[in-house]
Amino acid sequence: MDTARYLTPCRPRLAFGMNRRAGRFLATPVGLLCLFALALVLRLIVAPSTRLQFDLDYFRHLDRRLTLLGPVALLRAFRPDPPGYPLLRLGLSKISSLLGGGVPATWLLKKPSIVADLRIAWIAGVVAVRLEGNGGRSREIRAIAAAAILFNPAFSFCSAVWGRD
Repeated sequence: MDTARYLTPCRPRLAFGMNRRAGRFLATPVGLLCLFALALVLRLIVAPSTRLQFDLDYFRHLDRRLTLLGPVALLRAFRPDPPGYPLLRLGLSKISSLLGGGVPATWLLKKPSIVADLRIAWIAGVVAVRLEGNGGRSREIRAIAAAAILFNPAFSFCSAVWGRD
């Protein structure tokens, strides 16, 4: 009995070389742009429909305090957030007041974490290229690393559903 033929690993292949064409397309700048745009659209679709009410109430309270007290008074108090985060929230509250005032929209409250996800995916792609070197597949490696972050359910759930970084 010939067992060597059963022990060889089998590679999945898509019809007509589809995996090679998709990899080559995603390695181009247009392909990367499409990848990031698709991830952004998916997050923006999910963001307004779902929420973790406690976090959104905290963000709204923080925006109100920032508008009333200003960033300096809020930075002096102990906050669990990074130092630059209240300034970012202040900018978003100003945008919200320009859009009609009142309570900021849910998608606007979640926007910083969605943008942070896109930046993390870009950084992961850059790091992957540096680790790979300047070989012939460095662009494909960048697309794979970025897609691994962009379409990871844990990342998208934390940013688009909870609004947390």
